[in-house]
Amino acid sequence: MLCANRGHQSLATFAIDEESGRIEYRGTTAVDATPRAFHFTPDGRHLYSAGEQTNTIRHFAFDGQTGELSLIKTYGTGCKREMALGSFCFVSCSQAAS
Repeated sequence: MLCANRGHQSLATFAIDEESGRIEYRGTTAVDATPRAFHFTPDGRHLYSAGEQTNTIRHFAFDGQTGELSLIKTYGTGCKREMALGSFCFVSCSQAAS
């Protein structure tokens, strides 16, 4: 399980024990300022995180066994408003719509 932590500018990773339901903290991964949205690819091997204040999207590889996120690339959006595109990509911008 992952949670966006806007005050810490990170994604927190937790493991859930399937038998007991117990939640175990695994760690955090730094992301761009104000992580507004994140989304896994359908195969669960990649995650995209949108930084609202930085107008960026970070692409991570995700290890489902350990919960580790490894940064692959950071993309600038160059957009002027926040929007969701399709099912797989979230674009976030801090500028007012024009």
